Amino acid sequence: MEKYLYNSGIKKIEYYLKRYNLLDLKISKLSEYADDYDYYRQTYNKWLKNKCSSLEEDVIRNIEIEQRIYKIRKWQNLITAILEHYKAKDKEKYKFICLKYFKKLTPIKIQERMSLTEEEQDSLKFEILNYIFAVAIKKNMLKEVEV
Repeated sequence: MEKYLYNSGIKKIEYYLKRYNLLDLKISKLSEYADDYDYYRQTYNKWLKNKCSSLEEDVIRNIEIEQRIYKIRKWQNLITAILEHYKAKDKEKYKFICLKYFKKLTPIKIQERMSLTEEEQDSLKFEILNYIFAVAIKKNMLKEVEV
């Protein structure tokens, strides 16, 4: 069970790290989608007045969108805090995150810029992901799922 949580947690952390610069865009698109959907839904409801469950569906859908936005913002805030921590305390890890996840450079290019072998890069990546994993667990952002 712990191994599943660890593996899925690390994948989730890497997902949010790789898309960190796009999280604001994703949040705004979800908000727009909710607003647009409400507009089209109102005109549709005028045309189709017999749907009694449409209000319930709208409420459920809006709650789901709000939960997704909240989850994305929570991850965004966590990563921002960790980046600020690394920027102040450990410049090497901060630079590695920027090169690997934001600029999406290959290990060879990272090696050229930071003078780190691939083994050292893997070790640094492991340290960073484990630290983020521990913080995410502490903040209840990762939950155990029965398989």
